[in-house]
Amino acid sequence: MSPKISPLAYVDPAAKIADDVEIAPFAYVEGDVEIGKGCVLKPYASVLDGTRMGERNVVHQHALVGVRSQSFRKQGAHPRLEIGNDNTIREYAVLVKSLSDDTATTIGDHNFFMSTSHVGHNTVIEDHVVVGINGVVSGRCRVDSHAVLSTSSILFQGVHAGAYTVVSGGARVRRDIPPFITTTANPTSFYSVNHPLLERHGFSEKDLRHIAHAYEIVYRTKMDLADYISRIEAEVPMDDYVRQILDFLRDTEARGGAII
Repeated sequence: MSPKISPLAYVDPAAKIADDVEIAPFAYVEGDVEIGKGCVLKPYASVLDGTRMGERNVVHQHALVGVRSQSFRKQGAHPRLEIGNDNTIREYAVLVKSLSDDTATTIGDHNFFMSTSHVGHNTVIEDHVVVGINGVVSGRCRVDSHAVLSTSSILFQGVHAGAYTVVSGGARVRRDIPPFITTTANPTSFYSVNHPLLERHGFSEKDLRHIAHAYEIVYRTKMDLADYISRIEAEVPMDDYVRQILDFLRDTEARGGAII
């Protein structure tokens, strides 16, 4: 089965387009591009050099996939954007490729980038992430699976947002956000453990108790990260989710960062 490409679209002959891809009128595809099976490019969608796209992704009108960074730093000749499967990229969203040739901006599977959202260079987005309308993920950020970045929220450069986190609409985030929590807006801080989302994903009552116990230590005391880690290890029953919290805190500490 051949790709279904409108004669009104521009597709560089060097682009690698899989079978059954649909490319609508006025879409634009450059030459150093790979697009996997089942993908759909809507009218005026653009997929630019350096983009590697998996299967069943849908790129909506006027979205820009694989643009060069707006950084003033020197950029490589062949920076990259690697996209997994089953992602939705809505109208006017912008996904930026890496700064250098030996790195990539990386997007996993089943993510939803709402209209006018922006993902910066060298960022890693895992799986099942939602970036809300007008949401911004700046360069070199990391967003773990099942995180929700609400409308008009901003992650500033280098922020790590943990799994199953919900960032409130309009929040300006300059510090790492540990997993399993909901934030306030401005000033951005801990609001609560994200019980509704966790329950929908099958977390047990015991799981939620252990997570809440860990965050009582973190957010009801004034200590440094190393002390939080030691107290959680000593006082909270260990399970996979508590280990995930500890790993997150250790990573932030190792990078010299701070949490909200």
